[in-house]
Amino acid sequence: MQNSEKTELREAMQRQRRLLSASARRTQDQQLFEQLKDLPSVRYSKRLLMTLSFNGECDTWSFARWAITHKGSIVLPRVDREKRILSLHWVDNLESQVEAGFHGVHEPLPSCATADISEIEWVLVPGLAFDAQGGRLGYGGGYFDRLLAQLPKLTYRIGLSYRFQLLSEVPTEPHDEWLDTIVLPMGPLQTRHLLTGI
Repeated sequence: MQNSEKTELREAMQRQRRLLSASARRTQDQQLFEQLKDLPSVRYSKRLLMTLSFNGECDTWSFARWAITHKGSIVLPRVDREKRILSLHWVDNLESQVEAGFHGVHEPLPSCATADISEIEWVLVPGLAFDAQGGRLGYGGGYFDRLLAQLPKLTYRIGLSYRFQLLSEVPTEPHDEWLDTIVLPMGPLQTRHLLTGI
């Protein structure tokens, strides 16, 4: 798929997200929260990496608060624009340790303790669209694909998706990273990548 086609798909998915009614969003966000916290991979993992939702994304703030309560802390990424990478930091208080950063996304303060990428056991990966193979359409910056490529191979890779974001197929390229599970309001979907190892 050409970059222009990817751009069009990104714009289409963002339009659909904006059109989701407030009541449908609340209902699906609550369902997603319940599905997330009940995942066996969450139960087995202590070091969770995630982003804080913004601009109509599936809510992750509720899960982040729950994870801090039950795990003690979480890992959040901070954009390093000069190096075009994500630095990882420990956070145990969302009220005092995060600030609006790159593109308005809430990020950890630079003073938060640095997390070692080799210790990450579980990651919640943002995306605009997903498919049952484990494919993901990101925002186009490549930040998360570069991060995922550095994570331990056994790190659980989870996508969070409203119903309309699950497509029959999303465009992928050789450098794209695959997900193990897509969490949907109706339940988790184990991807073909997880089941077959492709």
